Amino acid sequence: DNHITALPPSLERLTDLTELTITNLQIAQLPFVLGSITGLTNLRLSPTRSMTNPPYEIVMQGTEVLLRYMRKAYLCVRSNGYFNVSNMSLENLPEEILQLGNMKHMQARNNHIMFLSPSI
Repeated sequence: DNHITALPPSLERLTDLTELTITNLQIAQLPFVLGSITGLTNLRLSPTRSMTNPPYEIVMQGTEVLLRYMRKAYLCVRSNGYFNVSNMSLENLPEEILQLGNMKHMQARNNHIMFLSPSI
């Protein structure tokens, strides 16, 4: 059994990484730095409802949507401060978006968000 509960931010140094499998781990959230690995095209997860970031509904839409979400989050953190999660079938916004310290503008149109967490 594996007791890994978090992935290190240093993951962004794996610039040649193209495939990552994260299964049977107790990880609650993926680090936004995964979005910096532009060559990453195959990300396999064993999602659970306890995973808070990315949101469960993003993970269930598959690798392409998952990587798009992570890349948008990473760009927000590292450069432009704009986080666009429109048309991603989100039911809620993860509290982890509060970690996007550089965020100046967020767009979340055409989702299924019914309410926001009081912490947001």
